[in-house]
Amino acid sequence: MQEGGSADRVEPEASNAPSRTSHGVEPGGEGERVSRASANEGVGHAALSMLKNGMRNVGAVAARNLVSVLPQTAAREAVRAYLTPALAAAPAGVATAAGAVAAAAPIVQNFVGLVRDIQNGTSSRTRVISRTAMMVTTGGFLAASAATGTLAAAAPALVAANAIYTPLRDLVQYNVQLKDNNQQPANMKRVLGSAAAYGVNQGLVNEAMDRVAGAARGRFEAETSVQSGVTTDGTPQVSTAALETHTNPSASLGVDVPSSGYVLARSAGFAAANFAGETLDELTLRGATALQQGNLSNLQISVGWRPQDERTWSAVADQAFTTNAARSTLFANAYMGAYAIPSPPGAASDAVVGSILGGLYTAFIKVHDTPQRALPDEERGIDELASTGRGRENAAVLTIEDETRSTSGV
Repeated sequence: MQEGGSADRVEPEASNAPSRTSHGVEPGGEGERVSRASANEGVGHAALSMLKNGMRNVGAVAARNLVSVLPQTAAREAVRAYLTPALAAAPAGVATAAGAVAAAAPIVQNFVGLVRDIQNGTSSRTRVISRTAMMVTTGGFLAASAATGTLAAAAPALVAANAIYTPLRDLVQYNVQLKDNNQQPANMKRVLGSAAAYGVNQGLVNEAMDRVAGAARGRFEAETSVQSGVTTDGTPQVSTAALETHTNPSASLGVDVPSSGYVLARSAGFAAANFAGETLDELTLRGATALQQGNLSNLQISVGWRPQDERTWSAVADQAFTTNAARSTLFANAYMGAYAIPSPPGAASDAVVGSILGGLYTAFIKVHDTPQRALPDEERGIDELASTGRGRENAAVLTIEDETRSTSGV
């Protein structure tokens, strides 16, 4: 046998033959092309599925906000527009008193809620801290507004928000509920991140509203007249109420009545801006919670009617003294802060509003935290229910998780 014979040589046919993978697919061959095409098709289907799921989630959130945010915002702004000149024409002290009542209401609500938590065994450290923070902050802004004499100017916004917007919104959102398949509420890290995002969100919403108001003034300027008054020293002065609402004088009412076109345009624009901001906020917190749990690609948000057996007087009390108390706190502080803190209209004022709302957002979310033993049935598990035999005795007390956007499983 020659050195380097057949046993040691690589045959020419073998050296020129294409190598094969362990799966028998030739690189660059038809089999590999089919494999790659299948993989790409799978990725495409997954991406399409995620896109469709995301669109369904956006649709669910938008559907509820269409009935719980859009009309309520429009109603709030219409009431505010008509109330501004009415309070300006009222006897001295009426506007200040109205503003004080509207601002103090959430303090009373939170205090009653604190007492109810203790009596019902639903108190927790985070709830106590959140309620206390909201009461102290609101009290501070109320004192500052009284000291700076800006409470009367803020009164129309405060009354419209806390007597019209927040109760109507919470009423609808309680009955038309959102649920998702997140297994746990958002942790503090995600809530803080969402709070920062919410502050930016609301600053931008406020800027959008400023632009809407400016555009509405310009559009209806030709058909409105501004009532002028006279200061104590005899110099002409444009009515603050007229500037705020772009009004027409009405002898029959004795006040400047806003142009209906201006009110409609302003209310519609404000409603659209708030709808967009609230929809984004809802998706942000639920998405952040899903990301925390590794569930973002499978996040499913649904909208539906709350079951009849959850609509109890106890649930009504929880809405009034927890959810509505917290939401009214946000508005009271934002409006009092915007009027009391010296800042020109525009970016500076928008930043003030965004900072206040973002700063209180965490308290708004965490005030809905409850002790583990008080969680509703669907969140506790069948085994625990079987061992405790407690059934649904606390279900009515704790059916406000949906409103916090920190709900657990569907």
